[in-house]
Amino acid sequence: MIEICDGMTGKVLLAVEAADLPGKVLRSARLTNGEFPTLDFSRVVLSYSSLAHMVFRQARFTDAVMNNTFMVDVCFEDAIMDGVDLSEATIIQGTFRRANLRNAKLRYVKMTNADLTEADLSGANLSMAVIHGDLTGANLARADLQGADLRAAVIDRANFDGAKLANAKLIGDRMTTFHAELARQAAGLEKPTVQPKQPARSWWRAWR
Repeated sequence: MIEICDGMTGKVLLAVEAADLPGKVLRSARLTNGEFPTLDFSRVVLSYSSLAHMVFRQARFTDAVMNNTFMVDVCFEDAIMDGVDLSEATIIQGTFRRANLRNAKLRYVKMTNADLTEADLSGANLSMAVIHGDLTGANLARADLQGADLRAAVIDRANFDGAKLANAKLIGDRMTTFHAELARQAAGLEKPTVQPKQPARSWWRAWR
């Protein structure tokens, strides 16, 4: 039996067998100082909730609804979060290292001190998101980053193949080997530099 308690009052919010946890509704919950590694939270509803000092390492949040949540010091390392809805969430010091966030909904999300190293965000909707953190090696292929602000993110070796980057802010002091020139081109801010053709040399020039 798993007991999920309110971090402020200690009241048991949910007592359930692990097999019955997917799909449960915990809207507006306050969870603090808990560890739930490897559990299956698929389709769980945690909208408008507050999570602090929580560990969900290797847990499953497939298609979970966590929009408008406020999170501080949360760990989703190696978690499976494909299709999760984190729209308009505020996340301070969140670890999503190697997490599967494919096709996740992250519109208007605000992340501060986030670790998204090698996270898979392919196909995710990050439009208007603001991310301050580490995206080293992250996969953002086909992601929607229109209007997103990544100027305070490390995006070294990140994959942006096929991403939508209209009006995205990518050029920041922390950019390293993901070249600023390529980022500008991807965002449509400038055209690739074309090397001018050298004029053909006349045959007689070789003898001068």
